[in-house]
Parts: sequence; structure tokens; C-alpha cells
Amino acid sequence: MIWKQIYEKEILDEIEIYLIERINAFFNRIEEMSANNNHVLKVVQYIHENYSKDLSIKIIADKVHLTPAYLCQIFRKHMGDSINQYIIKYRLEKSKEFLKDKQLKLTEVANKVGYSDANYYTRLFKKITE
Repeated sequence: MIWKQIYEKEILDEIEIYLIERINAFFNRIEEMSANNNHVLKVVQYIHENYSKDLSIKIIADKVHLTPAYLCQIFRKHMGDSINQYIIKYRLEKSKEFLKDKQLKLTEVANKVGYSDANYYTRLFKKITE
């Protein structure tokens, strides 16, 4: 397609203008992707630091100054999971570490990874790890 566009130009100046526009569009897209990736990295870092607290998409979106809908879109695009799926997986991975400590009760482990209801935590753990 690009070669067809170049071939259709009649003078060198038109080709130059066309190529500059294409190059600028390319670099703008790279900048956009980089900015989105930076937001996703900030979200992942925030989740890792605050997994034991109440984590809602609204709270996280406010932290990175994006709308919840846009944040969900770029997060899924870059990570392959929704934010909520990522939070659940991360919490359950952390809980596996806590479960190695035989001194901790199940309710304590659930609380440490952000679940106030130990029954819900247990059902979720079984569902995800089976």
C-alpha cells in the first residue's frame, strides 16, 4: 500500500511530504504505546504493593489518572487478563506463600491477601487452583 501511494505521487516534494507524515504517524504510535505500557507498569506495581487492601478499578484508575474504561482496555491489551483477573491471580500466588507458614490460620491468610471472607477466599482458591 505504501509503495502504491508513493508511485501515485507526481513530484519528489509530494513523496517527501507523504513519507514524513507516515514517519511521524509511526513515531506517534510508538509514543502512545510507550505511554500505555508505562500506565500498565504503574498499575501492576500498585497492585503488588497494595494487594492486601481494597482494590477497585476506580481506585486504581484514579492513581494513574485514567478513566476506568480506558485503563481496563489498555491493561487487557498489554497483560492478556482483566485487572480483576490479575488481582485475583496475584493474591492467590501470594496466599500460597503464606500457606507455607503452618502457624497462620486460614482466616489470617485470607485477610493478608485482601479477602475479609475466608469462605469466599477458600472457594476462589479451589476454583482457580484446580
